[in-house]
Amino acid sequence: MKRVVGIGALLACLLLYFSAASAQNEYELTFGNYVVNYNTFPSTFLDKSIAKAAGVKRSDFQAVITIAVRQHVAGANDKPVKAVVSGNATNLIGQIRKLKLSEVKDGSAIYYIGDFTFVRGEQMTFNMTVTPEGEKEKQEFKFTRQF
Repeated sequence: MKRVVGIGALLACLLLYFSAASAQNEYELTFGNYVVNYNTFPSTFLDKSIAKAAGVKRSDFQAVITIAVRQHVAGANDKPVKAVVSGNATNLIGQIRKLKLSEVKDGSAIYYIGDFTFVRGEQMTFNMTVTPEGEKEKQEFKFTRQF
């Protein structure tokens, strides 16, 4: 599902906030000419109107995943690109939650956003696949978060 809403600035800020919070920049993956920024955060970080516009359920047990894909451009800023993004989240006892991500466009920015439930204190491993538009090779990566 594709959404065009004015939430890109907030999502970009959240991506940058969490990226800057990590000295190792663990919220970023570089492969070939592409950079993938990813993050998860509690849905309550979003204002009610923004969550509604993005189709995200706000609750104390709901979190958001965001993915942004950019292509390196020599001598210029990285260019946001469309991608096929999919994945799932698995908790420590092996329960799998398939992630449904929607494309969000805000000006030239492109994000993929989805929400999922969690249990407080739960550790989840995210297994993600990203294939930039026009590319045949997919990039698989995983990361872990505790809620």
